[in-house]
Parts: sequence; C-alpha cells; structure tokens
Amino acid sequence: MEKEYFAVFRNDSTIRKNTLEEALKVPYLEYVLERQIANDRTTEYGNRYTGYKYKIFNLNGEEINIRIGDFEIINIGDDGVGFNYRSRSISVYDHKNKTVHEFSVDGFLENCLFKNVISFVENLNSIGSYEGYLDKNKIDRLNKDLESKNTRIIDLESTISELKKEIEKLKEELDKNNPCD
Repeated sequence: MEKEYFAVFRNDSTIRKNTLEEALKVPYLEYVLERQIANDRTTEYGNRYTGYKYKIFNLNGEEINIRIGDFEIINIGDDGVGFNYRSRSISVYDHKNKTVHEFSVDGFLENCLFKNVISFVENLNSIGSYEGYLDKNKIDRLNKDLESKNTRIIDLESTISELKKEIEKLKEELDKNNPCD
C-alpha cells in the first residue's frame, strides 16, 4: 500500500513528502508521521471512504512511541471507515499506575498531532493521573454549570425586581383610579 510521510511541526503544520528520508531532511521538524491506507471502500452511492493508519518517527528515522513523563502513546488506532471515519482511538500507557487509557481524537492525525494528542498527554502528565484528569474535567464542567446557574439567578433577580416595580406602579394607578378608599 502507498505510504505518505509528513514532517510535523509543533504548530501542527506539515510538509508532505514521498519518503521517510525526504521528510527527515525538512529542517525544524518535531516528528515524522507515516500515513498508510488501512482500508478503502466505496458505498453503493459512490461515496468513497479511506481510513488510514499512522506511525510516528523521531528525527533519526526510528519508529517511536511518544513519552511525556509517566505517559506514553502506545497505540494510534486506525481510522474507522464510514460516516465518522475521521475519529480514531489513541491508547496512552500510564507507567506510574501501570494502566492503559484510551481517548478519541477527531481529524486527520497529521493535522492535529500536537493540538489534540500531545497536548492531551502533556495535560495528563501535568495533572499526574488519568483519574485526576477526569476529576479536573468534572470540576471544570461543574464550575461552568455553577457559573451558568449564577448568571440565571442574577437574571431572575433582575426580572423579579422589575416585576415588583411594575406591581407597585399598578397598585399606585389602582389607588388613583379607585375613589372608594
């Protein structure tokens, strides 16, 4: 199967090359990605879906797993082929806790290696554990929810205040128009 190579830079820009050797000659690159067709099909309606598998190479041309602190990317799953074909599973090994965790990444890997994959592993490493990462995300979601609810409370208090003023005005008008008192 045909292989393509991408010199990948820290900002996720890439330069496509035909061989690993050509990609390694690109200055200032961080990694080289090899992309190979894993599966290819055409639907009965003529839509073509191509799924890819990837390998990562260091600047010496050696296939590697990227390790950041206690966390190592040990597997990059193949693209699924179908409606959501650009999503893939990434397996990360936690050396400290001896556990494997999977997360999903959307998009072609050559366009999001740093933004979606390496930044995730850096984040895991800074937090120290996958469980801590899950807890942090839960706390972040709860804080956003709390902020939203606080904003809603402020809006409701403002509405209540306006309604009270309107009630007072209506009472005053009623008192003026009601001579029986």
